[in-house]
Amino acid sequence: MAAATVHDMFNIWSVAVMFPLEVVFHPLERLSRALANARIHRGNFTSPIDAVVDPFTDILLDIDKNRVYEVASGRKLCEHGHTFIKSGALGRVHLRDGSIGVITVAIGLVTLICSLVTLVRMLAKVFLGPTKRLLNHALQYNAYVNILAGTIVTFAVHSSTVVTSTLTPMAGLGVITLEQAHAIILGSNLGTTATALLASLVTGRSDAVAMALVHFFFNLLGIAIFYPLPFFRHLVLRSSTALAHCSALWPLSAVIFLVMLFLFVPAISLGLVYMCTASDGTTVALGYVLSVLVGMNCAVFLLWYKFGEGRRLWHTLLERKRMERELRKYGGNIGMPTFVDPEPEPSEYEL
Repeated sequence: MAAATVHDMFNIWSVAVMFPLEVVFHPLERLSRALANARIHRGNFTSPIDAVVDPFTDILLDIDKNRVYEVASGRKLCEHGHTFIKSGALGRVHLRDGSIGVITVAIGLVTLICSLVTLVRMLAKVFLGPTKRLLNHALQYNAYVNILAGTIVTFAVHSSTVVTSTLTPMAGLGVITLEQAHAIILGSNLGTTATALLASLVTGRSDAVAMALVHFFFNLLGIAIFYPLPFFRHLVLRSSTALAHCSALWPLSAVIFLVMLFLFVPAISLGLVYMCTASDGTTVALGYVLSVLVGMNCAVFLLWYKFGEGRRLWHTLLERKRMERELRKYGGNIGMPTFVDPEPEPSEYEL
């Protein structure tokens, strides 16, 4: 679980540092625009993953991407009865685009789950032998080499998801350590910017190139800040380990984390930005007041958790949830084993 959340924690801490700097000094915008306005050369690169997968997905469903881009850019309206499907088995079924989309998502989820289960079983057979020692020895050479390897592999396959989805079960099986997975994932985070950068170069538009360069420099500066210095590097590792520990004690905490991170926080942030940039003066004033209140509440909550009773109450809740789960598992038998380790092994990254 810790390896699965390293990517998230790196992005969260990078945003926490880079966003205020960008708002005040605009370093990413200025650097990206300066490079985007320089002479650019168009290029193209076909991902080997797309070359293998696209023929099979086109049999199922082929989308008119040009029409999607036209509607998204506002050049055309999405009128009633308008379809974005060109061909494919689902295109020959007399269903609306929304229904076909739901079916496609369901098929994708089932395929993803089956692929991940198969991947874990294959990795368990391949890497739980001499290959494990060989891979561990290779990855212990230099962490920055691991970052470079993650960048090259991700650039080659054009998918950071492939890299991280492979690393997560490998870390769970003990084939690689959390530190090794961290370095490769950072390289994968940097390598995935190549896809957007190449696509923007093909368009030849400076705005598209600038956006792709912002993505690139955001990840590059994030790595420069949070990896070389041990304190910042361990900050990311401690955060991911703490979330993994909470998820092991109470699995629902991972769901709460995802809902808060991807639904509530973006919704509140977008709402405040909309209010602060509205044309109505009253709405703008209310937006700034709410922004200050939200910031103060976050600060008070962090202080309460760090120096007050928050940490103790949270760990008490986690222990109670773990006890309840173990009681359900053992059926309340008197002779069941104890759940509390009398001398828990300390973790280097424990918060």
